[in-house]
Amino acid sequence: MGQRGAARALGIVGRGLVGSGVVVLLFAAYQLWGTGLSESKSQDRLSDTFEARMADAMTALATTSTTLKGAVSTQAGAPVEDSSAAPTQTVPPELIDLVYPEEGEPLARIVIPRIKVDKVVVEGTAEGDLRKGPGHFTDSALPGQKGNAAIAGHRTTYGAPFGDIDQLQPGDEIRVTTVLGQSTYRVAGTQIVTPDQTEVVGDFGDNRLTLAACHPKFSASQRIIVSALLDGEPIPTVARPEDRVTIDLSSSPTAAPVTTTGPTATTSADATSPSTTSATAPAGALQAADNPADNPAPAMNGLAGDRTAWPGAVLWALATLAAGTAAWAVALALERRRGTPNTARRWLVYALASPAIGACLFGCFSYIDRLLPSY
Repeated sequence: MGQRGAARALGIVGRGLVGSGVVVLLFAAYQLWGTGLSESKSQDRLSDTFEARMADAMTALATTSTTLKGAVSTQAGAPVEDSSAAPTQTVPPELIDLVYPEEGEPLARIVIPRIKVDKVVVEGTAEGDLRKGPGHFTDSALPGQKGNAAIAGHRTTYGAPFGDIDQLQPGDEIRVTTVLGQSTYRVAGTQIVTPDQTEVVGDFGDNRLTLAACHPKFSASQRIIVSALLDGEPIPTVARPEDRVTIDLSSSPTAAPVTTTGPTATTSADATSPSTTSATAPAGALQAADNPADNPAPAMNGLAGDRTAWPGAVLWALATLAAGTAAWAVALALERRRGTPNTARRWLVYALASPAIGACLFGCFSYIDRLLPSY
């Protein structure tokens, strides 16, 4: 009895380990392929919505062409006086709503020919936003407008829109289209920073696009930053809904020079970033690190994971365990009732229970994925 009991216990442990291995493999498949299917579905919806917003913007722009050809935009309802600016015209509220969508809604389309990226960019970089595609840092400039437009994206999950941004070279073209028009940027350099070095997405006084993603792949310990400078003049700026101020774009600052001469990228006067892939940091980054208080920047913690998701992960894990245990108990009860083991009947019970188990497991995976850093 002792040997039989030990063998039975070892059999249970063995089946448990095999089952755990299968669950781990299923979770890996969910992260690499399942999340991509989710992102693809979101992108299809976002693309349709963005095209509709573009059509609506064309109608709104028909009444504001003078403003957009000039240097200044105004708040909704009444022009803002500015003696140093070009003549102004009232911007209708419907145009402002199109320029500044709600978080999670489409803001722009980004095309990067070298790495075959063609994605709709959503407003916001929260965990839920980045599951749909690249996300725009809400506190940064809008793409094409004056300042630093910052966009984050995944490298390995949810379609991996920025999976190959480490392959970008100085001079590579990045095109970004918003409801106000298309802008072209040229890659200036790449650097690797730590997650707390948020100055890289701050304002450097020039007109640039900053792409941010986790580094290296399958890790969130660092961030890869690609900086690109605007090719040409910025498009006129429409005031943000929260401030409604007139912004003078009659003069455009000169872009900071970027060099590509060394293997090490500095991001502050006293510290060197862990490594770089192709170029030194844009010159503006050196100023920003010396005086971070003068260079406010949005946080990059949208890639760090959602620590509030653990209760959902635990509850769905318990639900999965309960569903699996119930299926096993039903199969065992049927065998005892018949009096003889029946493998076919047992697997039939498991097959019938698999949709419920799979649904619970999917819910568990989705919450565990939220807990983990966004690769």
